[in-house]
Amino acid sequence: MLKRFIFGLLIAATSAQAALGKDFSKTTSAAPPEPVHWPLLWTHGEPLDYDDSTEHILETKGVGTRTHSRGITRIWTSRGSEGVVQRWTSLASLGRETNTSEAEQAFMQEMEREFRDTTLEVRLTEEGTFSGIANIQVIQSRYQEIFNAWLEREGKKNKAPVAMEDEKIRQRLLAAYTSVPVLEAQLSNLPSAYNFPSGGGLGLDFEYEYEDQGANPLGGEPFPMTGRMTLSPDELHPGWLMLEWTIGIDREKGGPILAEAVRKLLGEEFTAKGGKEKAEALQELSSDLDIGSSTRFRIDPKTGVVQWMQFVQRRRVGDRNDLRTSTLSLRAEPYVKPEAAPIPAPQG
Repeated sequence: MLKRFIFGLLIAATSAQAALGKDFSKTTSAAPPEPVHWPLLWTHGEPLDYDDSTEHILETKGVGTRTHSRGITRIWTSRGSEGVVQRWTSLASLGRETNTSEAEQAFMQEMEREFRDTTLEVRLTEEGTFSGIANIQVIQSRYQEIFNAWLEREGKKNKAPVAMEDEKIRQRLLAAYTSVPVLEAQLSNLPSAYNFPSGGGLGLDFEYEYEDQGANPLGGEPFPMTGRMTLSPDELHPGWLMLEWTIGIDREKGGPILAEAVRKLLGEEFTAKGGKEKAEALQELSSDLDIGSSTRFRIDPKTGVVQWMQFVQRRRVGDRNDLRTSTLSLRAEPYVKPEAAPIPAPQG
């Protein structure tokens, strides 16, 4: 159980995207061409409905689980007295396929029921890039309540005694796992990526390379990151543009930062008691990781609207892999919820 929570925290700790900056500290040697700009999303003014799908693969040494879900998401960006707010609402869930345990499936179903009518309120900067989640406190409070209740039910099924020190560590891990910074980091991944192209500002057919920093939700030093992006005409849709963006944590510099965050979370006493085994495990965090994302966008430069995007997150720490692929496809027409079938009148 401890190992699962530690890995979950490692995934959460490396979830936050680096902030977008249009002034890059490092680019390729050639001068970039004239930049292409497009309108900001809130000038569009109307809600945008997307078919969405997510595939999540979690494995250790090649053995693991796969979950695939489909649905419809509405994204509505507006600018008012409280600044720029972008609302993400799930309009429909169209199915889920998974080979996870029955307990995990039950937990996910409960989460879906509880948050079915919850809108994620994303705050954007005046430039249109992600700056935070306005209603994260409300979401975190309910999430923590559901998560702790689920753990309590699962704990009652486990009759094996738990050492006091292990219980202390478990409580620290749970507190960190359900904390506001960690939860916000996980929930912000897709909105942060979706708003990355906001306003444009890149030249065509030119590779940009830049250095940035990703926030560390567990506290401590930020993660050094390197990003690359290229904007080019979309070969499949005349008039549209294709933006390709990759970003990843620097392995040599990021590994020690991640290991130090875990060491502080577990506590020096717990780490020392683990002896050589735990010391080697922490060393593995420092030297064997691959964490980053790759995203492709199809954009209509006349409106600034993302017509399609595919966001692939990869996180490997040691022999554990977490791969999540999220796809949004703009619907031609707004989604209309089907009316419930009328209840037949009683006979006789």
